[in-house]
Amino acid sequence: MTRDDALKQLSHIVRERAFGRHVGSDRLIQAGLDALIAGIESPSLATLAGLLRSEEPEAPALFDQVIEELPPAR
Repeated sequence: MTRDDALKQLSHIVRERAFGRHVGSDRLIQAGLDALIAGIESPSLATLAGLLRSEEPEAPALFDQVIEELPPAR
């Protein structure tokens, strides 16, 4: 996955959640992992990507934090 692909994936998830669709914690964590591997940097990204199954309830808040930390799209 390229950096642009990872950013598009994150944006798609943001839109889904904005329209009230449920996005599972497993998908949020995977998106974080994909973004991290693609070279996207954010202070909270590694934390999101490294969440364990028992920590999945933390994923939505961490995902939101990651999105806030990313520079705005141009």
